[in-house]
Amino acid sequence: MINKDDILLLYTAGTGGEFLSGLISRTVTNINELRPTEIGINHWNLSCRRTYIDIYEADPDKFPDGYDKGYTGDTDKPINVYKDHLVDPKRLADYWDPNMTVLALGVSGEYRRWAEVTWAKLSKVNITSDKDTFIKDHMGELEDTYNRLDQYRKYFTNFNIVDIGKMHTTPISQVLCPGSSAIIPQLVTLNRSQFDKEQTIWIEKNAELRHKI
Repeated sequence: MINKDDILLLYTAGTGGEFLSGLISRTVTNINELRPTEIGINHWNLSCRRTYIDIYEADPDKFPDGYDKGYTGDTDKPINVYKDHLVDPKRLADYWDPNMTVLALGVSGEYRRWAEVTWAKLSKVNITSDKDTFIKDHMGELEDTYNRLDQYRKYFTNFNIVDIGKMHTTPISQVLCPGSSAIIPQLVTLNRSQFDKEQTIWIEKNAELRHKI
């Protein structure tokens, strides 16, 4: 059962939602750990206790009420992390509990960079358009999504925007926990040293991938 302290991470494809969901779960004391699998170079996949809304709607019988029977993460801690894409906010609020704690990853710039990283990871997975078309379209999607993030506040009572505009060079621990505080209380025990170490490696791998396309 989802509760208000559970965290829903919302993001646009290609901006690290799978990786960051797992990283947050591993570096915060009271969160059930998620176990990611690297399915491509720096391309991560992990199962939460409830799946994406699009996956659920495509096959409701496989995921009763959205819950994933294949979940293998921890279950003994009080808080769970979930993830989904920044699709229509009303659809999300109808599927997720609108009282849960939401962290929305907002890309405030570097749209071409993120579109190129996304192409490098997904071009052989689920992209059907050519590179130039995809990069142009995805840049527009990233910018449009960032510009409409405030719309989600109408649907979620605890909605928090995490600006990841500099995440191509800098781990976001300082955004999640500025100074001695935290953007939400659930993250107050974040192990910033471990978080930064793991995300720095991820950032460096993204840069390498981008230069190869």
